[in-house]
Amino acid sequence: MPVRAADALLFDLGRVVIDIDFARAFACWAGHARCDPRVFAEQFRRDLSHRRHEIGEIDTREYFAGLKAAFAVDISYEQFIEGWNAIFIGEVPGMADLLKRAARQLPLYAFTNTNPDHELAWSTRFPEILKNFKEIFVSSTIRLRKPDAAAFDHVVKAIGVLHRVLRRRDRERRRCPRPRAAGRARALDRRRGGRVRCARDLTDRHREEPEGRRSNPGNERDALDCFVAALLAMTRYLRDANRAD
Repeated sequence: MPVRAADALLFDLGRVVIDIDFARAFACWAGHARCDPRVFAEQFRRDLSHRRHEIGEIDTREYFAGLKAAFAVDISYEQFIEGWNAIFIGEVPGMADLLKRAARQLPLYAFTNTNPDHELAWSTRFPEILKNFKEIFVSSTIRLRKPDAAAFDHVVKAIGVLHRVLRRRDRERRRCPRPRAAGRARALDRRRGGRVRCARDLTDRHREEPEGRRSNPGNERDALDCFVAALLAMTRYLRDANRAD
């Protein structure tokens, strides 16, 4: 596939560029609270409070107060932040090289659901790999988060090129899987140990899917279609680059 089949590539950060594990936070908090980490693992939820924190509606202290009540343990705010920022493991293996190669051909963007504390942590710890991105869209800054259509609308408009790509390539749009399928790819990634490999599996599975089972593009928002098409373009480009090596 020619590299210019897309004008830009859009990535997530967590478990795509930077590996994360919330078990590290639970272990840290358990050490301070002198309890079993399962106390935190069983009570931690990505609930309304979590979503409000990720779009900047509440600050970290308010979010922590709610978590502390749910956990029913006594840890300080400083201890909470220590565990909260311990989730970052490191760069996903192989992604630094792939991003450098892709950035020589196309502008790269990232879109992540996160909060100011985590943004400070990953931007400080991983500046080299993140400098490959022309812009990183942060949910707590734009006050919108995935998978809301308004969030993708905002990102697509800010990038500016993806709508034009999809209008020119209407036939490819009709072959895009539902965004929900991209979400299933995330679950596969945890078992297979590689986001790039998982995305390839998604692309191959889509090619084999009977025509009648594919999604009707009229039922999807343009912004979501753009995001999925960019993912597929990224997958094919990285696959072809690996074959060239």
